Amino acid sequence: MSDGDRAVLVIGGAAGIGAAVARRLAGPGVQLFLADVNAEAGEALAESLRAEGARCAFRQVDATDEASIAGLFGWMASERARLTLAVNVVGADLIRPPRDFASIALADWDRTIAVSLTSTFLCMRGEIPLMAANGGGSIVNVSSLAGLRPAMGASPAYGAAKAGVVMLTRWAAMHYAEQGVRVNCVAPGLTRTETVAALVTPERERELLGSLHAIHRFVEPSEIADAVSWLAGDDAAMVTGHVLPIDGGWAAR
Repeated sequence: MSDGDRAVLVIGGAAGIGAAVARRLAGPGVQLFLADVNAEAGEALAESLRAEGARCAFRQVDATDEASIAGLFGWMASERARLTLAVNVVGADLIRPPRDFASIALADWDRTIAVSLTSTFLCMRGEIPLMAANGGGSIVNVSSLAGLRPAMGASPAYGAAKAGVVMLTRWAAMHYAEQGVRVNCVAPGLTRTETVAALVTPERERELLGSLHAIHRFVEPSEIADAVSWLAGDDAAMVTGHVLPIDGGWAAR
């Protein structure tokens, strides 16, 4: 890549919210790096973006695995990537039946925390030093309304993990501002990802949205991508440590 290119990294970028974010951020002067555990979907998206004229590369990464994340940043270094923006869209994307504490197996708890919280920690741990060394940058994490309040359809483990993403965001924002690194977070409500659309019947959709969102429809992934783009850009230069709900008014209920 040329010295003038900005490196933009989307981890968890193969589908759903991540794919919408990748499409929104691809553009002139950007070298887009995509990472996801789903190699087939990630390669397909990268190929599609290249066909549209974007500069895009994909790497299969397990964001819960320390060595895999280290390999990602080693690969980017070999490509002389000047990382200025990272979006961490890692975490479970499933509506699960609520479970009480007594019925949660420890293995399920550990896996949820690993996928939806530890992964974000590992990503940020690699991103922040690279940005600080280059004079600064912007990180946007994706949490959930389930991390701000108990949410129908979310397990206690998922809610705890996404609340942890909020705290990681705020902690890093306060500690790395002087190094020029801004860290913010979006908290989507019910979003029309491929997974959610496949699980929710029209009847269940009306029931959920009527009781949760004041605006009675799903959030579209492209709407989350627009918010991420704003938080990442110069128009939000004085915004750090912020958690932006994108939820049709759910948080206000």
